[in-house]
Formats: sequence, C-alpha cells, structure tokens
Amino acid sequence: MVSITFDNDSDVIQYNTAQISDSDQIVSLNLLWVNAFEKGNFQKGFVRYAFSRDEIISLIKANEVVVARNDFTVVGYYLINSLFEKEIGRIRRKTAELQIAAGTLPGARYVYQCQAAVHPDYQNKGIGKMLLSTLKRQVQSQFDIIISGINKDNEYAKSAHLKSGWVIVCDNGGEYLVYTKTGQ
Repeated sequence: MVSITFDNDSDVIQYNTAQISDSDQIVSLNLLWVNAFEKGNFQKGFVRYAFSRDEIISLIKANEVVVARNDFTVVGYYLINSLFEKEIGRIRRKTAELQIAAGTLPGARYVYQCQAAVHPDYQNKGIGKMLLSTLKRQVQSQFDIIISGINKDNEYAKSAHLKSGWVIVCDNGGEYLVYTKTGQ
C-alpha cells in the first residue's frame, strides 16, 4: 500500500489492491464514466465499457484491479482485463498481434484490455498516475506490457496516458493503440 497526502493536508489517498468489498463503488464509478460517454460529455474523459458487479468481482479475484481510497471511499480504479474479451478487445488483440509481427510493438507477455477511472472531484491530482504505477507493480510478474486503446475523441485520456509514459503505437481506426511497460 502507498499513501500520499495532497497539498491541503485534508485528503489522504491510499493505493492498493481492490477488495471484493470495493466492487459496488468500482461499478458506480465505472457507470459514471460510461454515462459521460453515452451523453457525449467528453471534456473530463469517459469509458466505453460497463462492467457488471460479477465481472468486477472476478477481476478482483484475479488480482487485476487496484483502487485509490480516501478513507473508505473509492475515488479511482485502474484495472486490466484478461478474463472478458469483448468486441473491442478482439480488435485490439488482432491489431497488437499485427504490430508485434511488424516490430512496432514489443513482443512480450501482454494484456490488451485495461480501464481507468478517477472521480471528477479528484482529477488532476496525480491519482491516475499513482494507480497505474500501483497496477504495474501488481501485474509485472504476469505481464511485460499493458496494451490499451484511447478513443480519438477522448483528448483528456490521451493527455493523461502520454504524461504517464504510454507510447502510441498506431492509429487503429477510431482509437490510438498504446502500450506501457510494467517493469518501469
């Protein structure tokens, strides 16, 4: 577990592995950002895939979710998803395989689906970056790189990913295929 205190000394954020007891809060935060996507409210970011509570619990049991907490409230999460392949995941996997074959993406143990969300009241405080760092440490024994996609309409996510060390591999239609190394 890692803890940091914000400049105003009122918020202590703890970063650690998600627990099953966090699942309802993770689903609520996930739905907040899915709703932003559905309403076309892209200013602060969005996510496209709504996870069910059962899927979140399965990912937690697989040790694929980390959370940021302020006291007992989950204010952010970062997850990888090696369990549930949706259509966008199949497209990313095929693109990743082509990019590895072409030499533009490192050939390594990889996972190609991930998602991050931080509550709007806690954005721009480094929480997403710390969540990513926590997730990388947690999964580096399983995966060398994490591959994801950033929707071209999500400038907020693109900026946040690039600041956190993600590398754009290619333009994949409506999204950029990106990756980051776990051992960093």
